[in-house]
Amino acid sequence: MITPPLEAPQLPSQGKNIPLTDLLKLRQAPALPEERLPLAPADKLALANLAKEELSPPPPGPKPIDVLREAPPQRKVYILPFTTLMVPGVVAEGVFDDFVDLLNEASESGGTEFVILKSGTKKVGHDWLASRTYVTGELFGYVEDSGCCSTEIRARARVHLFRPGQPSPVFDYEMPVKEMFDHDRSTLDQERTRISRRVAETLSVQVLKHLPAD
Repeated sequence: MITPPLEAPQLPSQGKNIPLTDLLKLRQAPALPEERLPLAPADKLALANLAKEELSPPPPGPKPIDVLREAPPQRKVYILPFTTLMVPGVVAEGVFDDFVDLLNEASESGGTEFVILKSGTKKVGHDWLASRTYVTGELFGYVEDSGCCSTEIRARARVHLFRPGQPSPVFDYEMPVKEMFDHDRSTLDQERTRISRRVAETLSVQVLKHLPAD
């Protein structure tokens, strides 16, 4: 028996009218599912690792290392009260107090600490002091010569800087003082204060200038 060959379905020729119901069936027909090939195990593992990298946050960077810098040790310079001879108390105290204040102000920006030995060597002893850097000073020759209309003030001031183990000072400075003022322009109290300040400023500058570097 001879089987006739199968004929391919005939599409409607161009220009032929297609029933509306057939067009609707063609549009509403479900799309054929897309055929996907199965993934190899290695590909599945690679995709899983990639997904983890995208979801997990980046690892934290290295923590900064805190470097603790120790402040250099301050050098101590000891100051003994000035020796005075026939000097008004207000002048002697004013010179020494201003002298110490000026040194302390300068020490805020440097590496030197100034320590006052109010009792001198009574508590620490000469041997203890001789092994350290220290400063002494004197006020002497103070004269107030007053007339009818003016007053002249004269005095002298000295300062000495000692280094450890050296019996003689490494620096000496002497300052003469001579001031005259008219009574109608100033008073004795004002001039005493002004002279005390000027002497303290001059002596403190000289000490700071000649302090050893070590």
